[in-house]
Amino acid sequence: MSDVIALDVSKNHSYIVWYQGRRCLREFDCSHNQVGFQQLKKVAASADNPVFYFEATGVYSRPVARFCQDNHFPYVQLNPLEVHLRSENLRRVKTDQLDAHKIAQTVMDNNFRLTGTWSKNYRQLRELARFYGQIIAEIKLKQVRLYTALDQTFPEEEQLFKNRVSKLALNVISLFPHPDFLQGLSQTRLKNKLMAQTAKKLSKTKGLKYAKKLLEFAQHSYPATDADSIQVQEVQYYCCQLIDLTKKKNF
Repeated sequence: MSDVIALDVSKNHSYIVWYQGRRCLREFDCSHNQVGFQQLKKVAASADNPVFYFEATGVYSRPVARFCQDNHFPYVQLNPLEVHLRSENLRRVKTDQLDAHKIAQTVMDNNFRLTGTWSKNYRQLRELARFYGQIIAEIKLKQVRLYTALDQTFPEEEQLFKNRVSKLALNVISLFPHPDFLQGLSQTRLKNKLMAQTAKKLSKTKGLKYAKKLLEFAQHSYPATDADSIQVQEVQYYCCQLIDLTKKKNF
């Protein structure tokens, strides 16, 4: 029968108990750093075919999982709810020390499947998918914030582009977040400014088309804020944020 090494995982450290049969041979606190894991490795070397058991606690338990994978120790990442349900007959006092013992006693009384070890490439793909999802969520949130601010500074500008969050749209909105920014510009000067200062290469025809529309919008617009308002700064800020996030998404 394999020895049980049970861990109650917290932020940056775990409380660990080592059981051989029903007898606890050792318990100690282990920091999630090289010194702590080296100590844990020595304990595991003294144990008889140890299996590590710990609850999956998001980012807190990842260092422990990596330690097991790097050292080829079999381990089980436990579902906290399952542990709770299977340990209903045990004391409910909540401490790190008692929780580690509770995990050890629960796994000795029940069967749990070992956690499979994924390849590095698979783990990277999972993390990439998670990160991509976060970027998409950030883009959606910042789109809402951008157009909430733009509704107060230059609402007509939303009509200029079919894709309101394209790189071209964001560049133009950042350059002219308020109709007052267009004062004194002729169609030709505005066209040249658009062609020179937007990241996307514009033809003269498209540049002139956007310039004409922008000037028409500016002529009729009555924004809720002045050109030096905080909302104008917000518009420019969220444009920069969205351009950067879009680059990361397409990387």
